[in-house]
Formats: sequence, C-alpha cells, structure tokens
Amino acid sequence: MIGQDPYLHNERFHSTLFGSENLFSLRLPHIIRCYYFHESAFFSWRSYLDGAILTYQNTVQLCINSLSARAERFRKSEIVLSMSKGLCDPQKLEESYDHVMIADCDIDRKSPDKVLNYLQEKYGLDHLQTIPMKQHTGTIKYQWIGIAKSSLPGNVQAASLFYTWLSSVVAVSKLFETHMSPESIYDPGTRFRYMEHSTLWLVTLTYWSYRRVRCRCV
Repeated sequence: MIGQDPYLHNERFHSTLFGSENLFSLRLPHIIRCYYFHESAFFSWRSYLDGAILTYQNTVQLCINSLSARAERFRKSEIVLSMSKGLCDPQKLEESYDHVMIADCDIDRKSPDKVLNYLQEKYGLDHLQTIPMKQHTGTIKYQWIGIAKSSLPGNVQAASLFYTWLSSVVAVSKLFETHMSPESIYDPGTRFRYMEHSTLWLVTLTYWSYRRVRCRCV
C-alpha cells in the first residue's frame, strides 16, 4: 500500500474484501466486529475467491474467505501454513473472541435491517445496531500572508503551531468520544461539556493569536 495515508488504504482494502461493519448491542459490553455485513468481494465471489494477500508497509497478511466452500481445504494449503502468524480468518476469530460476528447468510446486502435480524436470531440478541465509523484523511497547509515565515520569532511560530495542533487533537477526540462510541447514547456529562468548551477556547485562541501576529508583522 502506498500513498499519503497507507494505513487508510489498507483499511479500505480490508473492508472491500470482508464488507465489515461495527455493531453495538445493549446486551454486550463491547463493540462488535461483523464480517460480510456489507456487499464485499469475498461475499460476491465466494464461489471463486478463497483468499487474498494484503501488504502494508513491512507486513503481509493473508485474508481467508470463510464463506468459500473450499475454505477448510484452503486452510490446509502450504501458503496458509507458511503464513500462520499473519492470517485474518473470520471463522477462527469468531471461535476465539465474543466480539466477532459473521453474517454467513444469502440475504441481499442492500437490506441491512434483514441482515441485522439474521444476526440477532443467530446470536440470540434482542438488540443490535450498526455504528458506522467513517475515516477520512487530509493535509492542512499553512500560508503566512504578507510575511516570510522565517521572519517570525521562533517562539511565535512554535506557539501558533502548537495551539493549532492541540485544538485539532481535542476536536478529533471530542468527535470520537461523542459520535463514535456507544457512550454517546447516554447523557454526555461534565467530561464531554468540558471537552467541547476546551475545543472552542483553543480554536478561538489560535485564531486571535495568529491575527495579532499578522497585524504586527505585515
């Protein structure tokens, strides 16, 4: 995997193979990883595709299509045995962990509610819902208008960049805590309100610090 964000490319490729989704149940204390929930390469081509090799930086992972009718025979092949420490086998993961599910059904993946109903019946749960966790990547470039960056004192440059970075970190942390975790269905409480106020305060401080430096130096 190459590009500006190879980790994100790796995750997208993995999701393309398995059609994975994150689920949440009021009856379980953890987030559930469900394989084959969405339309995927392994689900669509389960009659032909037994596995795929995924490379990321200096690691290699062999992904096994557990929906394939030849999956058990494929697990005994030389390539699987030689890569036993780098496998992603949903069936083995389901047997080992209680936070892994497999949607091994022929239901149309364009009907997620029906897939959820199947999983509830399969695993004996009366509540199950999806928690879509979308991930984006991007690059932020700072432009110093009217002055050369090198003309600013080093401590001013460092302080401006530090507050910008810190406000971004707090903003991202707030996003994950309030919108991407099961706890968001409960009352936010003091902690989340504090994070929200901190985010607004840091962004405001960064903006006016930059305006002040710019007005003095332009």
